[in-house]
Amino acid sequence: MVTMKDVAQLAGVSITTVSHVVNGTRAVAAETKERVLDAVAKTGYTGDVIARSLVTGGTRSLGVAISLVANPYFAELMQAIESEATAAGYTLLLVDTHDEAETEEYSIRMLRARRVDGLLLTPHPAPSAPCCPSFGGSTSRPCSSTGCPATSPSTRSVPRTCRPCPPSCSTWGSSATAVSA
Repeated sequence: MVTMKDVAQLAGVSITTVSHVVNGTRAVAAETKERVLDAVAKTGYTGDVIARSLVTGGTRSLGVAISLVANPYFAELMQAIESEATAAGYTLLLVDTHDEAETEEYSIRMLRARRVDGLLLTPHPAPSAPCCPSFGGSTSRPCSSTGCPATSPSTRSVPRTCRPCPPSCSTWGSSATAVSA
């Protein structure tokens, strides 16, 4: 695997300079920047997302736990989510829950273990069962659920805006974002 050190040696600059060019954290002279970008292209350097997340505290990833086979509407929804996430600089981690409570619970735990910055969930259809113990075990749907009327398949509407989750959101807290129409 190519490292920043390899890029720095090829470009004749320090590792810090490579970091500033790749991450856009500081202005670098045009000629130096060009040398670094040429070295990046020649070596195929891609960076280490895990190392970067340790520095920034975020992964620039969103988890989507959805039952892909349950409703053809979800294909349209996924296309819209992917488009908006990509435009905002996020990568999606997609998990098919198969509309099963156990699979949903496992999927949420797995996505949270991967430190996703947010989670979109279409809860399983059992209305009287808790959405997921990972969300505090309440019988109400979590604030980040796409199971609300604003995004239900019957309205055929794709979410357009985001709002902060309320402080009562036991999983993500007020720093998370919930989707609404």
